[in-house]
Amino acid sequence: MGRRETETRQQILDSCVALIEQAGGRRLRVKEIAEAANVAIPTIYYYFDDRETLLAEAHAVRLLEIFSELDGDRSRTVEAVEAVDQDGYVEAVAAVREPYWDPVKRETVWRYVEALTELHRDPVVFDRVAKVIEERIMQRVDTVAELQRLGWVTDQVDAGQWVLFYFGAVFGQVFWDMCPNIDTTSASNSAVDWIHGTIAAQGADKANRTTA
Repeated sequence: MGRRETETRQQILDSCVALIEQAGGRRLRVKEIAEAANVAIPTIYYYFDDRETLLAEAHAVRLLEIFSELDGDRSRTVEAVEAVDQDGYVEAVAAVREPYWDPVKRETVWRYVEALTELHRDPVVFDRVAKVIEERIMQRVDTVAELQRLGWVTDQVDAGQWVLFYFGAVFGQVFWDMCPNIDTTSASNSAVDWIHGTIAAQGADKANRTTA
Protein backbone atom coordinates (compact mmCIF):
# COMPACT_ATOMS: atom_id res chain seq x y z
CA MET A 1 0.00 0.00 0.00
CA GLY A 2 1.44 3.35 -1.08
CA ARG A 3 1.69 6.45 1.05
CA ARG A 4 -1.42 8.06 -0.43
CA GLU A 5 -3.48 4.90 0.06
CA THR A 6 -2.22 4.58 3.63
CA GLU A 7 -3.21 8.18 4.34
CA THR A 8 -6.68 7.68 2.82
CA ARG A 9 -7.27 4.53 4.85
CA GLN A 10 -6.19 6.34 8.02
CA GLN A 11 -8.44 9.28 7.15
CA ILE A 12 -11.43 6.95 6.89
CA LEU A 13 -10.52 5.23 10.17
CA ASP A 14 -10.01 8.54 12.01
CA SER A 15 -13.35 9.82 10.75
CA CYS A 16 -15.08 6.66 11.93
CA VAL A 17 -13.49 6.93 15.39
CA ALA A 18 -14.60 10.58 15.64
CA LEU A 19 -18.19 9.72 14.68
CA ILE A 20 -18.30 6.91 17.26
CA GLU A 21 -17.03 9.33 19.91
CA GLN A 22 -19.77 11.79 19.00
CA ALA A 23 -22.81 9.58 18.68
CA GLY A 24 -21.87 5.92 19.07
CA GLY A 25 -21.54 3.39 16.27
CA ARG A 26 -24.65 1.25 16.45
CA ARG A 27 -26.62 3.20 13.83
CA LEU A 28 -23.61 4.66 12.06
CA ARG A 29 -23.98 4.27 8.29
CA VAL A 30 -21.22 3.89 5.72
CA LYS A 31 -22.59 6.96 3.93
CA GLU A 32 -22.01 9.09 7.04
CA ILE A 33 -18.45 7.82 7.39
CA ALA A 34 -17.75 8.51 3.71
CA GLU A 35 -19.08 12.08 4.03
CA ALA A 36 -17.01 12.72 7.18
CA ALA A 37 -13.87 11.34 5.51
CA ASN A 38 -14.65 13.20 2.26
CA VAL A 39 -14.43 10.04 0.15
CA ALA A 40 -16.84 8.07 -2.00
CA ILE A 41 -18.65 5.05 -0.57
CA PRO A 42 -16.82 2.60 -2.89
CA THR A 43 -13.56 3.91 -1.45
CA ILE A 44 -14.66 2.69 1.99
CA TYR A 45 -15.14 -0.82 0.63
CA TYR A 46 -11.79 -0.68 -1.16
CA TYR A 47 -10.00 -0.42 2.18
CA PHE A 48 -12.41 -2.35 4.42
CA ASP A 49 -14.27 -5.59 3.64
CA ASP A 50 -17.53 -4.40 5.18
CA ARG A 51 -19.08 -1.98 7.66
CA GLU A 52 -18.44 -4.30 10.62
CA THR A 53 -14.73 -4.59 9.80
CA LEU A 54 -14.36 -0.81 9.74
CA LEU A 55 -16.35 -0.34 12.96
CA ALA A 56 -14.40 -3.08 14.72
CA GLU A 57 -11.08 -1.50 13.84
CA ALA A 58 -12.33 1.95 14.85
CA HIS A 59 -13.60 0.67 18.20
CA ALA A 60 -10.28 -1.11 18.77
CA VAL A 61 -8.37 2.11 18.05
CA ARG A 62 -10.62 3.96 20.49
CA LEU A 63 -10.17 1.41 23.28
CA LEU A 64 -6.40 1.18 22.80
CA GLU A 65 -6.16 4.98 22.97
CA ILE A 66 -8.04 4.90 26.27
CA PHE A 67 -5.73 2.14 27.50
CA SER A 68 -2.73 4.32 26.62
CA GLU A 69 -4.18 7.29 28.51
CA LEU A 70 -4.61 5.15 31.61
CA ASP A 71 -1.32 3.29 31.22
CA GLY A 72 1.09 6.16 31.52
CA ASP A 73 4.68 5.33 30.60
CA ARG A 74 5.08 1.53 30.65
CA SER A 75 8.51 1.69 29.02
CA ARG A 76 10.14 1.94 32.44
CA THR A 77 8.66 -1.39 33.49
CA VAL A 78 9.90 -3.04 30.30
CA GLU A 79 13.38 -1.57 30.77
CA ALA A 80 13.49 -2.76 34.38
CA VAL A 81 12.57 -6.31 33.40
CA GLU A 82 15.16 -6.34 30.61
CA ALA A 83 17.79 -5.07 33.06
CA VAL A 84 16.65 -7.58 35.72
CA ASP A 85 16.23 -4.63 38.11
CA GLN A 86 13.59 -5.68 40.63
CA ASP A 87 13.66 -2.48 42.69
CA GLY A 88 13.38 -0.44 39.51
CA TYR A 89 10.45 -2.56 38.39
CA VAL A 90 8.53 -2.04 41.65
CA GLU A 91 9.07 1.73 41.37
CA ALA A 92 8.01 1.74 37.71
CA VAL A 93 4.84 -0.24 38.40
CA ALA A 94 3.92 2.19 41.18
CA ALA A 95 4.27 5.07 38.72
CA VAL A 96 2.29 3.33 35.97
CA ARG A 97 -0.69 2.39 38.13
CA GLU A 98 -1.13 5.94 39.49
CA PRO A 99 -3.22 7.15 36.50
CA TYR A 100 -5.81 4.43 37.14
CA TRP A 101 -6.55 6.00 40.52
CA ASP A 102 -5.88 9.65 39.72
CA PRO A 103 -9.11 11.69 40.07
CA VAL A 104 -8.04 13.63 36.96
CA LYS A 105 -8.33 10.41 34.95
CA ARG A 106 -11.86 9.55 36.07
CA GLU A 107 -13.35 10.91 32.87
CA THR A 108 -11.08 8.57 30.91
CA VAL A 109 -12.25 5.63 33.04
CA TRP A 110 -15.87 6.49 32.29
CA ARG A 111 -15.08 6.72 28.57
CA TYR A 112 -13.70 3.19 28.86
CA VAL A 113 -16.94 1.94 30.40
CA GLU A 114 -19.05 3.76 27.80
CA ALA A 115 -16.95 2.28 24.98
CA LEU A 116 -17.48 -1.25 26.28
CA THR A 117 -21.21 -0.61 26.68
CA GLU A 118 -21.43 0.60 23.10
CA LEU A 119 -19.62 -2.49 21.87
CA HIS A 120 -21.84 -4.88 23.81
CA ARG A 121 -24.85 -3.72 21.81
CA ASP A 122 -23.32 -5.02 18.57
CA PRO A 123 -22.25 -8.67 19.03
CA VAL A 124 -20.64 -8.96 15.57
CA VAL A 125 -18.36 -5.95 16.11
CA PHE A 126 -17.84 -6.96 19.75
CA ASP A 127 -16.37 -10.34 18.76
CA ARG A 128 -13.97 -8.76 16.29
CA VAL A 129 -12.79 -6.08 18.70
CA ALA A 130 -12.42 -8.64 21.51
CA LYS A 131 -9.70 -10.41 19.51
CA VAL A 132 -7.69 -7.17 19.21
CA ILE A 133 -8.05 -6.34 22.90
CA GLU A 134 -7.18 -9.90 23.91
CA GLU A 135 -3.89 -9.59 22.04
CA ARG A 136 -3.11 -6.42 24.03
CA ILE A 137 -4.00 -8.05 27.34
CA MET A 138 -2.00 -11.17 26.51
CA GLN A 139 1.08 -8.97 26.31
CA ARG A 140 0.51 -8.21 30.00
CA VAL A 141 0.02 -11.89 30.77
CA ASP A 142 3.34 -12.66 29.08
CA THR A 143 5.01 -9.96 31.18
CA VAL A 144 3.71 -11.48 34.42
CA ALA A 145 4.92 -14.89 33.23
CA GLU A 146 8.38 -13.38 32.69
CA LEU A 147 8.31 -11.93 36.21
CA GLN A 148 7.50 -15.38 37.52
CA ARG A 149 10.46 -16.79 35.58
CA LEU A 150 12.68 -14.18 37.23
CA GLY A 151 11.29 -15.10 40.63
CA TRP A 152 9.85 -11.63 41.28
CA VAL A 153 6.28 -12.94 41.45
CA THR A 154 5.31 -16.23 43.03
CA ASP A 155 4.46 -18.94 40.52
CA GLN A 156 1.34 -19.66 42.57
CA VAL A 157 -0.23 -16.58 40.95
CA ASP A 158 -2.18 -17.25 37.75
CA ALA A 159 -0.87 -14.65 35.30
CA GLY A 160 -4.13 -14.34 33.38
CA GLN A 161 -6.25 -13.88 36.49
CA TRP A 162 -3.82 -11.32 37.87
CA VAL A 163 -3.91 -9.18 34.73
CA LEU A 164 -7.71 -9.31 34.49
CA PHE A 165 -7.96 -8.41 38.18
CA TYR A 166 -5.78 -5.37 37.57
CA PHE A 167 -7.99 -4.19 34.72
CA GLY A 168 -11.08 -4.99 36.78
CA ALA A 169 -9.82 -2.59 39.44
CA VAL A 170 -10.61 0.24 37.02
CA PHE A 171 -14.29 -0.55 37.43
CA GLY A 172 -13.82 -0.23 41.18
CA GLN A 173 -13.14 3.45 40.55
CA VAL A 174 -16.46 3.71 38.72
CA PHE A 175 -18.33 2.10 41.60
CA TRP A 176 -16.67 4.48 44.05
CA ASP A 177 -17.80 7.42 41.93
CA MET A 178 -21.34 6.07 42.25
CA CYS A 179 -21.09 5.74 46.04
CA PRO A 180 -20.08 9.23 47.28
CA ASN A 181 -20.97 8.43 50.91
CA ILE A 182 -18.12 5.92 51.15
CA ASP A 183 -14.81 7.55 52.09
CA THR A 184 -12.26 6.31 49.57
CA THR A 185 -9.78 9.17 49.69
CA SER A 186 -7.04 6.96 51.09
CA ALA A 187 -8.36 3.46 50.46
CA SER A 188 -7.55 3.23 46.75
CA ASN A 189 -3.83 3.83 46.90
CA SER A 190 -3.37 1.89 50.12
CA ALA A 191 -5.18 -1.10 48.64
CA VAL A 192 -3.09 -1.11 45.48
CA ASP A 193 0.09 -0.53 47.50
CA TRP A 194 -0.79 -3.58 49.58
CA ILE A 195 -1.32 -5.70 46.46
CA HIS A 196 1.97 -4.67 44.88
CA GLY A 197 3.77 -4.94 48.20
CA THR A 198 2.49 -8.48 48.64
CA ILE A 199 3.63 -9.49 45.18
CA ALA A 200 7.06 -7.93 45.70
CA ALA A 201 7.41 -9.67 49.07
CA GLN A 202 6.40 -13.01 47.58
CA GLY A 203 8.91 -12.58 44.81
CA ALA A 204 11.68 -11.62 47.24
CA ASP A 205 10.82 -14.56 49.50
CA LYS A 206 10.98 -16.96 46.58
CA ALA A 207 14.32 -15.50 45.46
CA ASN A 208 15.73 -15.88 48.99
CA ARG A 209 14.59 -19.50 49.16
CA THR A 210 16.12 -20.16 45.75
CA THR A 211 19.53 -18.78 46.76
CA ALA A 212 19.53 -20.23 50.26
